[in-house]
Amino acid sequence: MIYGYFSSRTRLTFHLITVLAILSTMFGTSGCMNPPKLTAEDRRSDIEFLACWARDYSPLVKFNEKYKGTPSYQALLPEYVEFAEQAQSDEEFCLVVMQYFSIIGASGHAYQLPDDYLKWFSVGSLLGVINFGITPWQFQQARYWRELAGNLSVFAHPPFRVVVREGRYFTDNDWQYDGTAVPKGSEILKVNEMTCLHYLDWLKTNTRLKYDPYKDWVDSHLMMVDEGPSFKGWLVDFGLPDGSTLQAFVPKVKGWLASKEQKVHTIEPKENCTCLELTEDVGYIRIKLFKGSTTDLLLKRNIRREEKEIRAFLERSRGEYRKLIIDVRNNGGGDPVYFYDNLIRPFLDHPVT
Repeated sequence: MIYGYFSSRTRLTFHLITVLAILSTMFGTSGCMNPPKLTAEDRRSDIEFLACWARDYSPLVKFNEKYKGTPSYQALLPEYVEFAEQAQSDEEFCLVVMQYFSIIGASGHAYQLPDDYLKWFSVGSLLGVINFGITPWQFQQARYWRELAGNLSVFAHPPFRVVVREGRYFTDNDWQYDGTAVPKGSEILKVNEMTCLHYLDWLKTNTRLKYDPYKDWVDSHLMMVDEGPSFKGWLVDFGLPDGSTLQAFVPKVKGWLASKEQKVHTIEPKENCTCLELTEDVGYIRIKLFKGSTTDLLLKRNIRREEKEIRAFLERSRGEYRKLIIDVRNNGGGDPVYFYDNLIRPFLDHPVT
């Protein structure tokens, strides 16, 4: 009995140490350490898988083509299969997949899962908490592609804004170059020794834009594409308002250019859920996200905690609120369970499917 007792404890300890070691590995590494070795056939089958998924499971692709004017994913399938087969690097293949998926995912929630989600799904799959038909190791492999996509620099812009008027491009604010002013309203005559139209055509056939089914968006921006790691900026010929010309090197600024309009925001509370009584007959509920932490995808803890908070707030009113403001400005969405349980179910007087 004593031997069996210690044997069981030893086995349990061993299992716990093994699980902890696996969890530590999952949380301590940034995805799959060794890049996958994909053949041209592997890359082809990945693109074909997306097309088959769209055909068999997505109710939105035909809707998007009919009402949103999105390109046909089926018509473009051969082109993207060829792109995938000819990709010379994981980065290039990642761009091909992302751009093809932008057609399929033109409506609805279609995006790459954040790395934190992949880590937790990997753990949940290992522990049997979730079952998506995907192994823990496959979640770990997906982290390689998530990290790769996050490190791709695809957008860049000059240190001034560009506006287009009747097919001609102008600076929308003043800019200084080597002590010389480039005033607002200066016309951009050439980019990298090409006319603006020639440069746009070059972008669409020689950069990542060749994979972009919506590539004409660049016509409204001119200089918005990061051409690669060695790309530092543009050589631009300006026509100044006084009639003179100036050639200057314009350094790139990585990322998408922020909107010109200054949006007014209220000061956000620290908590995700805020319940306030504004007056005796007006209640206010502010929800920043319909989710809590990443673990809420598995455990729903914060959803349940905030459900109790909202219900207690409504019960304290004893039905005296004539108005209730539910503030979801800039709410990025989240788990449907959150808004159903917390913001819909409290107001139902009979079961609803």
